[in-house]
Amino acid sequence: MFKSPEQALADYEYLHKWSVHNYFRHSIYLLVPDCLRSILYDDGNYLSQDKVRQNMTLSDEVRSMELVSEMASVSEGDEDNLFVYTNLAAHSYAELQLPDFTFEDDVDNAGLIEDWNASLKAEHAMPLDDMTDKNRFMSYCANVAALRGLGAWMDKLRELGVYDNTRIIIVADHGFYVFAFPQMIYEGGTSFEQFNPLLMVKDFGEEDYKTSEELMSNADTCAIAMEGIIEDPVNPFNGKKAALARTDENGIVQVSDVHEYDGLMRRLYEFHDDVRNPENWAVKFDE
Repeated sequence: MFKSPEQALADYEYLHKWSVHNYFRHSIYLLVPDCLRSILYDDGNYLSQDKVRQNMTLSDEVRSMELVSEMASVSEGDEDNLFVYTNLAAHSYAELQLPDFTFEDDVDNAGLIEDWNASLKAEHAMPLDDMTDKNRFMSYCANVAALRGLGAWMDKLRELGVYDNTRIIIVADHGFYVFAFPQMIYEGGTSFEQFNPLLMVKDFGEEDYKTSEELMSNADTCAIAMEGIIEDPVNPFNGKKAALARTDENGIVQVSDVHEYDGLMRRLYEFHDDVRNPENWAVKFDE
């Protein structure tokens, strides 16, 4: 259910107030010892009794996708065009109504969890034991809503006749550890899911869907976007040639799960080949 203009304005004012308060809270965070920072951070709530309402943003982000589709138009000309759109639906959490993942004022999924588990098709996917495992389920709901919104946007591009001659890149800044795949949980509880962000590319004239097992990074996005369009593209931030990131001669890639707001975790991992195999991962150092 989408909000009225009055409710949307009230939520905007709430989030603005929350952001202003966080400047002060984060200043205090920077002054305390490392051992206390994780406690003070409190998943971004800074020990506030008024928890940030993550779930209120999902319907707004999905509505944003709809509005983008509604506003899209095509003009005549032979110039190249770039459209960059950021959406935070996957950063939101909300329980949607099964079985169709719809927005409802009163969600009641009691008794539907068995059907939900039966619908899981991914190999080794962990079923939900019950509805107390809400975080993983709500995260899944947010991703369903986001991907459906993207699907509607792709349909709009087809309707406008520009889908085939458009290079489309869908990329996430990071993955998230919802512990949906037990084989991706490393010793100590770290989930490799957080190191595996979404990266999907539809090139000009591409019709077939395929999965690449090539080791790559979301840092490849800029190089992928410019490939074949800009001759000798340069990274505007460092002045170096924009090229696809690749492994070194030993096939090793390093990733770190250092969190800006959690000084307690400083680990560096090395992995190679299939990232879904925990035997291909190793801790380089752990502080």
